[in-house]
Amino acid sequence: MSPDESRVPAGAPARPAWISALELIDALPCEVACAQLTAALADATVTEWLQCIQQLRLRRQSALAGHVARAALAQYPDTLDLRRTLAMVLFESGQLALATAALETIERDFPGDAATTLTLARALAQAGRAGAAASVTSQLFAATTQPVDVLIQAVEILDGCDRKTEALRLCENAIAGGCTDARLHMQAGSLANQLGHFTHARAHFMQVVAHDERAHEWFVANGLAIAQRYAEASHPDFALFEQALTRSDLSLRARASLLFALGKGFDDIDEIGQAATRFSEGNALRRQLRSWSRDDWERLVQSRLCAQAPAPMPRPADWTPVFIVGIPRSGSSLVAARLSSHAGVRNRGELPWLQHLARQLPDPASAAASRLHELADIYQSHLLQDDAPARFYLDKQPLNLLFLDLILSLWPHAKIVHCHRAARATALSLWMQDFADAQHGYAFDFDEIRAFMHGCEQLMAHWQQRYPRAIHRVDYETFIARPDSCIAALGAWIGIDPLQSSPDATAPGSIATASLWQARQPVYSRSIGRWRAYAQAIPELAMFPDA
Repeated sequence: MSPDESRVPAGAPARPAWISALELIDALPCEVACAQLTAALADATVTEWLQCIQQLRLRRQSALAGHVARAALAQYPDTLDLRRTLAMVLFESGQLALATAALETIERDFPGDAATTLTLARALAQAGRAGAAASVTSQLFAATTQPVDVLIQAVEILDGCDRKTEALRLCENAIAGGCTDARLHMQAGSLANQLGHFTHARAHFMQVVAHDERAHEWFVANGLAIAQRYAEASHPDFALFEQALTRSDLSLRARASLLFALGKGFDDIDEIGQAATRFSEGNALRRQLRSWSRDDWERLVQSRLCAQAPAPMPRPADWTPVFIVGIPRSGSSLVAARLSSHAGVRNRGELPWLQHLARQLPDPASAAASRLHELADIYQSHLLQDDAPARFYLDKQPLNLLFLDLILSLWPHAKIVHCHRAARATALSLWMQDFADAQHGYAFDFDEIRAFMHGCEQLMAHWQQRYPRAIHRVDYETFIARPDSCIAALGAWIGIDPLQSSPDATAPGSIATASLWQARQPVYSRSIGRWRAYAQAIPELAMFPDA
C-alpha cells in the first residue's frame, strides 16, 4: 500500500481519476494534457466534466478548458450546462464571435434560459454591440418574471451599456410588482441620479435607509449628497449622516463616504471650517485604504515622455473621434455636456477601452501595423457601437492624456480637447471627491495630488509641442465666464457647424461622474476662486500655483 493510500480513511469514496490527472498536467503540451484528462473522464458524469472544466477555468487554462469541454460535448451532445460552459470558455478567452454564435444557438434551442441570455449580452457588449446586448437583456423580462439576482445582473449589464433608462425601468417594474429587495432601490436611485431624476433618486435612497442597515456600506450618503445643493444645516441629511457616524459597526470605507457627504453639505452652506474638518477626516480614512503608488505613476509618466512617436496610420475619416482629456475636475463633464447637445455629436462618456488596449502595446512604435489596426478596430467598435451613426464621437476619459501619441497614430484626424483649470482650484476639488476608482487614489493627499498633477502637466506640455494642431485647450475659468463664445470656438475648431449652445441648456442623456448635478445646471461662477475660502483652513493649498 502506498503512503497516499494509507491516508485514505476506510470506507471513503475513491478519489476521481480526473483529479489525479489534473495534478500532473501543468508541464504538458495542451493536446497531451487534454488526452490524459479525457481518458480519466471517460466514464465521468456531466457533473464531473463540469467540475474539471471549472478547475481549468480557475487556473486560467482557457485553451485546455475549451478542448475538454468539446470532448465532454462529444459524450453528452445535448447538455445545456456543457454547451453554455463551452461558450463561456470561448468568451473568457476573447473569442467573441465564436462565443456569440454558440450562445445564440443555445438561446434558440433553450429559450428563456437566463444564464445563457446574460452571458450572450455580456459577449455582445464586449464586442461593442451595446444595442444588441441591451435588446436581448430586456427581452428576457418581456414574458416572465425573473429572480431578483438575475434582475440585478441584467440591470448591471444595461447600465454598463449606457442603457440607463431601460435599466431603471426594469428596477421600477420589479418594485411595482412587489419586489422589496433594497438592492433594487439602491440601483434605481443611482440610475435616476445619472439620468437627472434627482427627486426620484432620493425617494429610492431613503427607502434603502429606512429598510436596510447596509445602506451606508452601499454609500447611500454619496448618492444623496451629490444630487443637490444644500441650503441650510437644518436639512435632514445632515442629521442622518451625523447619526450614522455614531455607529460602531461601519467599515472604514463607509465611514469615509459619510464624512465626504457631510463635507460636501457644509461646503454648500459655506460652513468652511466644518467642511474642511470633515473632508480632512474622510481623506485620512481613504489614505488607509488606497493602493495608488506615486513611484509607479512617475515611472509611467517618464516612460510615456520617452516613448518614440508611432507613425500615423491611414484610417477612414467619415467620422471624427473627439477625446476630452485633462486633470480630473477640470470641466470635462461640462464641456462634453454642451458639445453633445448638438445632433451630430454622440457622447460615450468615460470609456475604459483605450487604456485597456494601450496596456497591450508597451511600445506602439515597434508594433506591427496589423496589430495596431486590430486594436483600433476594437476601440472603434466600442466608440461607434450599433446605434444610429453620428459625425463626431466623444470619449471624455480624462486620463487618455497618457496616450495621445497612440490616439493620433491610430486616428490622425482625431481632435484632442484639453480641459485646464487653475491648479489650486483643481487640487481642492480633487481632494473633496470620494473617488471609487483605484486609479484616483492620489486624490486623498495633497502631496500625491501635486505629484499627479505635475505628471499630467508634463505630458500635456510634451504632447502640445509634438501635436500643436491636434490639441485645443479650454480653460475652465474662460468657459465659466463666457460659455457661448468658448463652445462656439471649440465647435468651429472641431468642425461642428453651426453649434448652438445656451448657458441655460441642460445636459442630455446620462452623466456618471461626480458632476452629475452640476453639469445639468446653468453655468455659474461659484467655483471660481473657491479655494480662497479654504486657504486658512487648508494651508496645503499654498503648495499649488494660483493659475
